[in-house]
Parts: sequence; C-alpha cells; structure tokens
Amino acid sequence: TDERIKYICYYPGINGNHARNVGISAASGYYISFLDDDDEWLPYKTEKQIQVFRKNPDVGLVYSGQNCIFKDLGIQYRTKPLWEGDLSKRIFIHSDPGTTSQVMVKKELLDRVGLFDEKLEALQDYDLWIRCCQVTKVGYVYEPCINYYNSYEAKQISSNNDKYIRSIYRILDKYKDILDEFDPDFRRKVYSNKMINAAVRFLRNGNRKMSRRYTISAWRILPSLKCIELYIASFFPYRLVLFVRGVLMN
Repeated sequence: TDERIKYICYYPGINGNHARNVGISAASGYYISFLDDDDEWLPYKTEKQIQVFRKNPDVGLVYSGQNCIFKDLGIQYRTKPLWEGDLSKRIFIHSDPGTTSQVMVKKELLDRVGLFDEKLEALQDYDLWIRCCQVTKVGYVYEPCINYYNSYEAKQISSNNDKYIRSIYRILDKYKDILDEFDPDFRRKVYSNKMINAAVRFLRNGNRKMSRRYTISAWRILPSLKCIELYIASFFPYRLVLFVRGVLMN
C-alpha cells in the first residue's frame, strides 16, 4: 500500500541481472541500492552509506562490511573493508566493493558507465564495479551493513564453475586495453589472482583436483604465499577452510 514502492513483474523470467537493469531503469531516485533474495540489510545500512556520500561529494560508490553466514555449518565471519579512494587499478586484483547487496551507487554514475552486462554468465557485479572505479572514487562503511547468507550444501548460482571460468576470461579480454597500459609485473599479478579466484571457486564447490590445477597455473604466472596456502588448503574439506577462516576473521 506504500505508493513509493514500484512492483515490477514480467514474464518469462530472464536472469537476475536483467531484473536489476529493469529496476535501475525504472528508478527515479538519486541513489541505487541492491538486495539479493538470500541476503539481508541491517537497519542502518542506507543511513550510513548516504552519510559517506554527503561527506565525500567526489565518491560515486559506497560499499560496506558484511556478516558472511553459513547457516548449515554454524560458521559466521565478518569481512572488513580496507580500501577507498581511487581503486581504478586495485579493482583488477581485488573486488573490494564485494557483492551487489553491499553496494550503494549514484544513479548518475550508472547512467555514465552503463548497467549490468547481461551477456556475462557470472561476475556481472565485479564487471560493473570495474567500470565504476575507472571514473569515480569509492568510499566505505566499516561496519557490517548486510547479512550475506551462504549454504555449504545447497546449490547456488555462484556454484557453477564453468560459467565462472568463462566469465573470468571474458572480463580479462573485455578490459585488455586497460590492462595493457599497466606494467608487466602488475599484469602478471592480475592474471595470477584470477587463477587463484578460480581455484577458490573449485575448492568451494568440492572439486579439489581442479582447485590444485588452477593454483599451479597461478604459481606459474606469479609465485606467491597465497598460492602455497591455497594448494595446502585443497587437501582438506572446504568446511574446515571455512572454520579456520571464521576463527581468523572474528
């Protein structure tokens, strides 16, 4: 009964990013926020993020910390934002803004950089954050503003390995011109990090053999302590990895 709410229904369904784009196009406000159906905003999220915008007029995107919750394992840990300002280079290594539910963005920024790429099968949020970071500064709310629910047992969209791998390579190709402007050492770091991301995804979905394969690929591009840690982790069940992460991050 609240006239401020627009309920948009269409058939047949296409995908989540088409739905997001429909919502963005219909929005008349100054800011855009997202809420995935398996996440939960905490009561102060909107207020705290708008405060960051008002204190920093040159910021076009604000993200927040989150509570990452695996209900079926009884594991919960908090992710803490660390980086703000000009992330135009760092974004190619670390997806700092995180999930869509963590982000609030100025609508004028989306008008400038475009909407979610519906041709991508995964990582559409990361792709959009790359474009945003090229033209605006980023701010954050340190406190967790959302509950991000995961399930160790249930199949989620993020569990499709093939779509994830194809999307990694598509994004690397999509931004090849920008990456070519960086020095060779940084490019190696980018490509190694993407192989690490793939290895983590395989580990999360129970394919430890493929996780080790991508970890080795990352090591061959650029050896790192993270590769060693991930290779060792691939010999243990992912639930144990989550337990250790929960202990270290809380």
